[in-house]
Amino acid sequence: MVDRESLTMYLADYSLSVQRLKGVGPGIGVLFSKIDVFSCLDLLLLLPRAYEDRTRLVGLEEALREKKPVYTTGRVISHGYFGSRRAVLKIRFSDHLGQEGGLLCFNRDYLKDKYPPGSRFHLFGTPQLQYQEIQISQFEITPVYERQPGPPGFGSILPIYPATAGLKQSTIRKAMAQALQHLQDVTEEIPDNVRNKYGLASWLDSLQKIHTPRNLEEIEKVRRSLAFRELWFLIGNIQLERHLRLNIEVKHPAYPRTLLEKAVHSIPFQLTQGQKNAIQEILEDLDSGRCMARLLQGDVGAGKTLVAVLSAIPVLEAGEQVAFMAPTELLAQQHFKNLAKILEPLQLKTALLTSSTPADARVSILKQIASGELNLVVGTHSLLSKEIIWRNLSYVIVDEQHRFGVRQREALLKSGSAKHLLMMSATPIPRSLALTVFGDLDVTTLPELPSGRHPITTYLVSLGNIKRVWDYLAEKLKSGQQAYVVVPLIEESEKRSIIDLYSVFETLKSAFPNFEVGIVHGRMKDQDKTAAMDAFKSGSTKILCATSVVEVGVDVPNATCMVIYHAELYGLSTLHQLRGRVGRGSLPGFCFLVFAPDLTEEAKQRLKMIRETSNGFELAEADLDLRGPGEFLGMRQSGYARLRMANWHKDADLMLTIRDEILDLLKNDPQGPWIGHLRNGSLFKSSAEDSF
Repeated sequence: MVDRESLTMYLADYSLSVQRLKGVGPGIGVLFSKIDVFSCLDLLLLLPRAYEDRTRLVGLEEALREKKPVYTTGRVISHGYFGSRRAVLKIRFSDHLGQEGGLLCFNRDYLKDKYPPGSRFHLFGTPQLQYQEIQISQFEITPVYERQPGPPGFGSILPIYPATAGLKQSTIRKAMAQALQHLQDVTEEIPDNVRNKYGLASWLDSLQKIHTPRNLEEIEKVRRSLAFRELWFLIGNIQLERHLRLNIEVKHPAYPRTLLEKAVHSIPFQLTQGQKNAIQEILEDLDSGRCMARLLQGDVGAGKTLVAVLSAIPVLEAGEQVAFMAPTELLAQQHFKNLAKILEPLQLKTALLTSSTPADARVSILKQIASGELNLVVGTHSLLSKEIIWRNLSYVIVDEQHRFGVRQREALLKSGSAKHLLMMSATPIPRSLALTVFGDLDVTTLPELPSGRHPITTYLVSLGNIKRVWDYLAEKLKSGQQAYVVVPLIEESEKRSIIDLYSVFETLKSAFPNFEVGIVHGRMKDQDKTAAMDAFKSGSTKILCATSVVEVGVDVPNATCMVIYHAELYGLSTLHQLRGRVGRGSLPGFCFLVFAPDLTEEAKQRLKMIRETSNGFELAEADLDLRGPGEFLGMRQSGYARLRMANWHKDADLMLTIRDEILDLLKNDPQGPWIGHLRNGSLFKSSAEDSF
């Protein structure tokens, strides 16, 4: 253990550039930067992605049988060539057990002179059985020298690190060895009783063993120790924020229910039991005297927006203001129209405020917000603008919250007077993310869809069979139904052989000359996007050719068909969201996932799963597993939810354990020194700040 001053010196030492290490320099430093390694600390936190077990020699037959690499000292038997167009050198050899095989030396003809018949060599490579012969095409080979009778790395377990083109494993290992030589232990942010309870190895011991393990068995144990430390910091800080929020008192009048009862009676259908329970949970939070921060999640079409607006009515009736934020202008416009239908009959005044609001109208809206004349304002993130002065804003509702980001969430909670916050997500949140990224929020889940919703039938169609889709679509259009056709790219790309939006748009106009075809994408002007969507909603446009801009919230009950080009490029959650745009009326929906040939195994797995599964919660878990949280949340470039040591699926149980330990400490030792260590002492703080 070292004191705080020593810890600061330690961190300062490891903030040194990796270019200061012997054998690195500027050129190699650039390669390291491509894998996000800039400092010595970054290097130490670069976890191996795999290990090579070189603790004993492994012969050809054992390696083939157990699907492991050959690790042997062999002898050359003879040379030969194979292949009709371009002869490739094949070296026949025997291993240390006398078992024979062949080395296929693609573009390595020089090995013929370097390893003549009778010469001995050390070999590491993965064998395959081809033409009744054990063959190896990818291998490491070195001569046997008297001064080095054993193979390279013999007796050790070599780490394999994430790398990039030009950055050799040997370079990373040499740099890592230098960093490890100067390791020293640091002040622990985890209390001693917790470390002892879970048998956590020290920081120093864990890092030494993760990079230089003595055996394969200890690797997972030390990885879990490092994962525990990282998750302790992430979960601990977010639970601490939640604890502080729950201790903030919110003064407000007793929220009445008169207008809420009128609104519920005016709705032309019955609320589901899940919707009733959700409204009750939210109202209990609002009446608790504490600052609410709640996540409302449910599958596509579960009725989250209705729950949100109904929960806001008591706040509005009490004379307080509500802000309703949407991620896009299209969705904000749709919410405004739908909310106005419910609120205006109750004499509650609403307005729409976006970046495209005309200047004179904007000035008027801002004045009405400041005077308190406006009860509820719908808009995009522009509602966070400092130019907006609220009279008494007390409740903020955020739709599709993951598109705003965690920092904006924190800004909402911490700016000005305390506000209630309700965040909605139509992408069900996997358990591990609920414990970490969204751990500061209480969670309400809508478990069922409203009655009358039809299941959506999903088909997989290859690009070569697209005409069959058009034939099916023609029948639906003739019966008065409408369709979406979604394409991933707006314009043709030289780098990717992907069919683009405008090409599909022209194809649709030719294939359906008797039906109006519209187009919408993110680069269009807001007024043009609005006009295109209005034409589709009114039914004058029968086919809407679009990018995934229609993924969120767009509701056209007469649209029954969804065609998604290059479905292999989308994640499960996005495909499920797009599929959920159809079948929202009285007719069943159909979704055609059109895929290109030569699919990867992962893409095949995704498409099979989306065809067979309609449960958004199951798909969300699978999407997190396949693509990670950055892709899952649409935040790939932001460093969102990045973990270095822990794994979102493998360590889900660890996350729950740590959350419970943190909650116990907050209850029994809320002023303990562990809080200071938690906030200031973690070596994972830099990665956490990127994430949260």
